[in-house]
Amino acid sequence: MASYLRLEGDHQVSALEDEVGHPGDLWDTLKQKVQNEAITQFAAVQDDFLSIIWCLDRYRTEGVTPQGMGRSGANAGRRLEAVYRSKGRWWADLVGLLLENRSSSILAPRARVQGFSQDHRIDVAWPARDGTIEDPRICLVTRMSGAPESKTTPARAAMDDWPNRRKELKFAATDLKLAQQPKSAPMGTWEEWRRSRPPKVFFLWGARLDSKDLPATISREVQALSATYVDGTGVCAYQTGSSGIGYAATPAPAPSGWMTVDEVLDDVGHSMKALSSPVGGASTPATAREATVDTSGLLSDQLSDED
Repeated sequence: MASYLRLEGDHQVSALEDEVGHPGDLWDTLKQKVQNEAITQFAAVQDDFLSIIWCLDRYRTEGVTPQGMGRSGANAGRRLEAVYRSKGRWWADLVGLLLENRSSSILAPRARVQGFSQDHRIDVAWPARDGTIEDPRICLVTRMSGAPESKTTPARAAMDDWPNRRKELKFAATDLKLAQQPKSAPMGTWEEWRRSRPPKVFFLWGARLDSKDLPATISREVQALSATYVDGTGVCAYQTGSSGIGYAATPAPAPSGWMTVDEVLDDVGHSMKALSSPVGGASTPATAREATVDTSGLLSDQLSDED
């Protein structure tokens, strides 16, 4: 586990740590728990993860940086901003750990994956390859959105800037599949093509809801996304609990709802099993392709950790 340096004299930080804990310590404890107990279900650690996010959000609200986190020489505001982005990385890491415990295959976290027009930074790709991955069979994208107000910035709703993030997801899913489309092969209808052409692309969204966010709206959006571009979308929605302290998971609205994180991880696991060769690992793609452009010198896309 990481050790975070504590400095004497900062009474505000110490008092906050006494109240909600230290986010780095809480994350290290959760990560160790998932690894040591071989946990595979997000539902088993959802409350632990939401406690970490609550802790991190309290530091944001108070405008103080957790002790021992961030670059010590950086501006205080930028340092806290950089630390706050940890929640997106921790979300991706947690999903990767749970998926890793479900499979004997090696996964590639934060992988550079070759697309048709440019490379993409993908949170979890399979199978793992050295360097840029050219032929992934599965790509998993994660995102955290929504944040409470701080002393310098207003609150952000989970749906703020969703139209832009939605376009990013649609483009990434299509560009990744086009990269494995043989030039001479017919594509057929859009639905046939996107369902059959690798890689399968899944999306997991951690969404902090406020008064502007309607679960029914999120449900419609993720269902539309899965019905047209990606192969599955799971949601972990949460909001401040009734006591005003801590976060509580928000259930999917009836009757349509959304897929849970574990339902999507189940689909990913089943897809990995179906696409694996008898000797282990991913089977070789049926048809070789030729790259349209050399993407190695182009900047890669990386979806935002949070809005």
